[in-house]
Amino acid sequence: MASIWKELYHGRIYPSEKSGRDIIKREEYRQVDKKAAALFEELWAVLPEPQKEMLQSYYDVQTAVAIIEGEEAFLCGFQTGCLLLLDVFYA
Repeated sequence: MASIWKELYHGRIYPSEKSGRDIIKREEYRQVDKKAAALFEELWAVLPEPQKEMLQSYYDVQTAVAIIEGEEAFLCGFQTGCLLLLDVFYA
């Protein structure tokens, strides 16, 4: 088995995709996601077209924010893991 560093370097593992798959498996996530989708559809059905466009823009911006937050959380976790590893070897 190749080292995790080689797997990461050669693009054979995708940590962000793994965490996404793990989240989707959680029952809590599925329930909240289902509720959010239902509320979005309910709201979409009663809005006139200009407000639908505004809601879609809001949804798109919120998605972009969530992506940035996910990237930052991954980076923070990775940096923390590296610091812990350094502490094991040099403390």
